[in-house]
Amino acid sequence: MGKKKWNQKKSWTYALSPERGQFFEESSRKEPSGHCIHCLGSFNNLTRDHACPESWYTPGYPENISKPVVPSCTACNHNFGKIENRLKNQIGLCLDPVDPLERYIWQSAMRSVNPYLGTDVRDVTPRFRKQESLRRMILPGAEIPEKGLYPGFGINLGISKIYQGAIRISSDDMIAFTEKVIRGVTFLLDGRLIRSPFSVFSHGVEPFKAVPMEELLQKYG
Repeated sequence: MGKKKWNQKKSWTYALSPERGQFFEESSRKEPSGHCIHCLGSFNNLTRDHACPESWYTPGYPENISKPVVPSCTACNHNFGKIENRLKNQIGLCLDPVDPLERYIWQSAMRSVNPYLGTDVRDVTPRFRKQESLRRMILPGAEIPEKGLYPGFGINLGISKIYQGAIRISSDDMIAFTEKVIRGVTFLLDGRLIRSPFSVFSHGVEPFKAVPMEELLQKYG
């Protein structure tokens, strides 16, 4: 597939295009013509879409390691950007603010809904609206359902349920985000687009139930 290279002035990341041979430079604003890996449409100019949301990287991410990007049309890039932002704000509020691996996302989610951190009126208003929208999505402990809780984010058995809360997360957003990541990783590793009759199937399972599948992936790739 080629080799990744970088230097002190400019970092590079690569991904083989559908034509297998073009490199994508992280610092460039537009990509060559080709196919959007998400909608599979053909476009004259493609945008860079980070395989993993750029805003989800922690501040300590190594500067000499590129953040992988993949070719995406403007519409798909914009749509997934909104989905990633919603999920970061919703899931971020459910993370542990003490855990060093989770604290950054939690802080980012808290800042996004704090109107007092707005730089001006135009910034304060959307923060306030976002705060009210999330507030309406929160369920108090007594209303938390026994089923439908996302794996890894269930009831904390060490705390009484009445002191806990839950937030509604769109299953459509989770499915779309999963498909976006899988399409991106597949393209980066194999230089291929996922076309019919193949598709991405998303299903949330508890970590211990995913072990057999992980073992199969490690064995057969």
